Formats: sequence, C-alpha cells, structure tokens
Amino acid sequence: NFRVAYDATNRYQSLFCTVSAGPIKSFVSFAADETITTFDGTLNKSITGDHVGFMWLLTKLGTQPQTALTSPTGPGAGIPAPEWGVNHKLNGLASYALTMFENSKLTEYQGGVVKPLHIIEGVYGWDPRLDSTYPGGSGSCRLLTPSTWVWIEEGAIAALNWCIGRWAGDSGSGTYGVPYACSLIGGIGSSLDGIDVASFVNAANVADANGWKVAAYPSTKDDKYAVLTNLLQASGAVPARKAGKISCVTHGEEQASVVSVTAADTAGPVEVSLGQSRLERFNTVLPRFWSEDHRWEMVQLAPITDTDWTTEDGGKRSRGIDYPTVPDADQA
Repeated sequence: NFRVAYDATNRYQSLFCTVSAGPIKSFVSFAADETITTFDGTLNKSITGDHVGFMWLLTKLGTQPQTALTSPTGPGAGIPAPEWGVNHKLNGLASYALTMFENSKLTEYQGGVVKPLHIIEGVYGWDPRLDSTYPGGSGSCRLLTPSTWVWIEEGAIAALNWCIGRWAGDSGSGTYGVPYACSLIGGIGSSLDGIDVASFVNAANVADANGWKVAAYPSTKDDKYAVLTNLLQASGAVPARKAGKISCVTHGEEQASVVSVTAADTAGPVEVSLGQSRLERFNTVLPRFWSEDHRWEMVQLAPITDTDWTTEDGGKRSRGIDYPTVPDADQA
C-alpha cells in the first residue's frame, strides 16, 4: 500500500491499495466512514456520500497483465500523485486508488482520512464440473487457462482452488497466472496429483443442492489449514486425507457407514465405540455467522436445538460454533 500527500499545501491525499488477489468479478460498493459513496463513471468523482466533489475512486480487477492505477483527471482533480507512475501495475492484484481533497477551510476531512470499506465479488477459479476434460465435467473451464475460469460462489470449489493456490507472473510463454508455471502468491500450492479432486466436487454438488454459498477473505498471513477448514465449513464439509492426498468429507448428505473386518483385525482385545456418551455430546448450538447486513461482522444467532434431543439427554448442553465464511443466517 502507498499513501502520498501533495499539492503546495498537501491538500491532496492519495491511497494506492490492494484488496485481493485477482482477478475478481467486481467492486460492488464503497463506503467512507460507513457512509455509502458512489462515483461518476467518467471522472470517478464522488456524487453521493459525505464528500461529494472532494473524493475520487479508481479500481482495477487484478487481471494479468494489468495497467497501473492513475491519479484522477478532470475539473478539480489537481495534479498527478507524485512517486506513482505507469510502472506501478500491481499485476494480479485487485486494487484501488482513493484520492481526497481538503477544502480551503480545512473542514472536509478535518486533518484525517476516511476509513474505506469495499464490498467485492471475489476471485475466479477452476471448477472441474465445468471442465469437459475432467471426468463428468462439461464446459470450457480449464485449470491451466486462467482466462476460462469462473467466478467462485461455493465453499468447496473455493477450498479446491485454495489447495491449488493463487499464482502470478508470466509463465514464460506470454500467459499469466498459470498454476505451477508462475509464482505462488497465496494458498497451499499443492500439485493436482496431491488433491482428491472428486471429494471437493462431491461436496460442491451437495452444497449447491442446499443453496449454500461462501463469503471469505483469507490472507497469506492465515494458517493454510485453518483457511481450508473454514472454506469447507461453508459447504458442510470437513478436511480429510485419502491415500496421502488432500481430501474432504461432506456432512451435507447421508453417508453409508461401511467397514470390512478380517481375522487380523480381531486378534487381541477389541474395543468398539458407537458414539459419544450422554455427558460428552451437546444438543444445542449457539451459532455466529459473517453477516453482510451488519457490515460483515460476526453476528450471534438464537440457539438451535430440538426438544426431542434435550428430553433424551435430560437437559440442554450447549456449544458455541463460529461460521466465519457463511454469509447467510439460514445457512448457518
């Protein structure tokens, strides 16, 4: 991120910032100090909000390659921001330039800068179900051709792409952001052979049947396994390991419980546990989810339980569960 003050009296402040790896689908809305602000489509100058005519916003979706963000132009836009030019391209990074202009009375921003809040429709990625080269797939989406990727709305497909990783730079053949041919900038970066792709596809199909979506903002600073867990949680699934591969198991549909027992398995003492004891199991959940209606804060919902469960258990036993990538109360 880059911030610069300029003009003779430093009345202009420009912020050049990244919001996500790209490409993303769109910048949906912008709020300055929690006030929704919209901008003219030609001059990029604010036309609603608390700073009409004194603020400009330009955005880039994070395509590769990508031209640099520029300073605003047009009447009242002042001079270009210094120390920022055409070589600051931010390839593969969704980004924005926010410029603020202080009025002659120094009352527009009162010596500070606004707190920006962007709502975005996030990244594109590979969906095997839309790839005719994948068994059972149908469509033109290809893992090694980022220009064919689709917008990700569902948690298991987001988790699959997190396993593959986000890649940036020139592959050497004039293509950009190609997995395994460029530089890894986020995610796990596993080879496709190291991923049980079919399990993610199954979890995604179950989630789609239930209408479950994902809303997430993982960071390269976050624990990679924790991100994987949270993305899968939005699809009613959990991480697993299958034959040494990254896999997952969905809890959104009934699973057949099958086990093969041989003589070797019964040599010696055998202990079988068919479930938790009454004292260990819980029957009431106190869920929190990531609420768009509350400016993307974690919001507590009412307890979820069933009288049959509490009657059988002899009372309520509660547990709080966070759903940090679930954007809908009913889904939580």
